[in-house]
Amino acid sequence: MYGNFSSSAAQTFYTPRYGSITFDQFNGKGITQSANGQYAVIQTAGLYLISFGALSNTDLPHYITIGITPGGYLSWARTPLANGVLVSRTIAVPLLPTFLVGIHVDSADNNTPVSLPATPAYSNAFLTLTLAGPFPLP
Repeated sequence: MYGNFSSSAAQTFYTPRYGSITFDQFNGKGITQSANGQYAVIQTAGLYLISFGALSNTDLPHYITIGITPGGYLSWARTPLANGVLVSRTIAVPLLPTFLVGIHVDSADNNTPVSLPATPAYSNAFLTLTLAGPFPLP
C-alpha cells in the first residue's frame, strides 16, 4: 500500500489557523485522496513510513508538520522551513483505516503568512505514505 501526493501550484497560508497543503497530483494503491485534495485516506491498518517536504520562500518561524484526523498535529514531527530550500523528513506512524493524513503549514509567531511558490517543473510539496508492516493494535 502506498500513496504519492505532490503539489506544484502556488499556495499561501495565513493567520490565525494557517492550513493544510492541497495536492494537485496523486497516485497510489490502497490509499486514496480526500475530495478536497488535502489528505491521504488510509484504507489498511499498519505502521506507515511518511515522507513529507515543502519548498517555501519564507524562513523561520514557519514550519510544516503532519496532521492526522483523528488525533491532531504531530508536534514532535515539526520541521522548520528554509527560504528557497526543499526541506523534508521521514517518520514512522501507526495508522488505522479512515484516518486522514496531511501536511499542516504553521508559524511559531502566529503572525506572518507562509508561501509555497509555483513550481511548474517540479514539486513545491510532497507527501508519500508507504505501509511498512502490521502494527499491534490494542
